[in-house]
Order: sequence, then C-alpha cells, then structure tokens
Amino acid sequence: MTVILVRHGESEGNAAGIIQGWLDTELTVKGQEQARAAGDQLAEMPIQAVYASPLIRAYNTGLAIAQKHDLEIIAEPDLREQRWGLAEGKTWEESAEKWNLKPGTDWASLIPEMEPNAVLRKRSYECFKRIADRHEDELVVCATHGGVIIQLLAEILELDETEWPRVRVLNGGLTTVTGNSKAFKLEGLNVAAI
Repeated sequence: MTVILVRHGESEGNAAGIIQGWLDTELTVKGQEQARAAGDQLAEMPIQAVYASPLIRAYNTGLAIAQKHDLEIIAEPDLREQRWGLAEGKTWEESAEKWNLKPGTDWASLIPEMEPNAVLRKRSYECFKRIADRHEDELVVCATHGGVIIQLLAEILELDETEWPRVRVLNGGLTTVTGNSKAFKLEGLNVAAI
C-alpha cells in the first residue's frame, strides 16, 4: 500500500495568519495553484482512490487531484484538522497572548475546547490504518491538513505521545507512506511543494 498525504493548498486563513482548525476557509489563488500542481504531479500515477477532509481547503485540493483520474472524492471526517476550540478564528499572536501559550506547554490544557494532540494522533492514525487496510495493494491519496500529517508522522516514527517531528509540512506538499497497518515507512516529505 502507498498513501500520498497532501497538505491542502494555501488557504485564506493561512494567508491571514489565523488559527483555522475546523473553520472552513477557501483556498487563495496561490493555494489553487498549489492544488493544481499537486494534481499535475500525480496525474500519471495509478491512483485508485482520493480521500479528503470535508473542510473546503482540503476537499478542493483533493478535487484537483481526483479530477485528473476521473475519481470521486471520498470525504473522511477523521482527516479534518485539529479542533482548536476558542482559538479558531484568532491570530496566533492573539491566542499566544490570551492563553499565555509557550513552546513546550500543553496548549490543549490552556485553550478551551481544543482537541488534545493525543486525541488528534489517535483519530488520524486509526483513520489512516482503515484506509491502508482498505487499499492493501493500491496507491491512494489523502488530502488533509498539516496537523494531521504531523501527528501521523509522529505515530509512524514511533515518537512518544508528547513528541512530534519538528518538521514544517508545506502547503501543497506530498508526503508518501508505504507499508500496511502492521508497519508503515516514510518514503518522502514535502515533495513537489511550491
């Protein structure tokens, strides 16, 4: 099984520097270009299915890929971004000041209604395993979000629940994972991001 994780193209929320979480924000013109570039990069690959977060920024990124293969998108709620509770819609600076957010602290214990990293990791990894098991010998794409990809990588790399890889997942970047639900392997990170 090969799963290509695609972070959505730049969204209006990304461009404005706001915390989006489950807020639905459209792709910017640059984000639309990134989604098209991801679709072009994957156009010649034998993709069997395209899954996407139902949030419009990821869904439309998945659509740009699915259309190249005449596939219908499979909306998967567990591929949604981390829920940021009362911080959604605020800038990172506003949130840092309001809740005294510091690196290395558990922000979910400070921000009301925020989904803890451990919950996001479990949700996204269980979803990823279900998709992998469904497509044992196939190539599939999951259009999703940076937080989801980071937590999947943390689980695949067997990092402690309190740790996550210190990588930046780029808008439109392709991250490739191979294997099966017993053992996954990271093959590429941020390939073809523009």
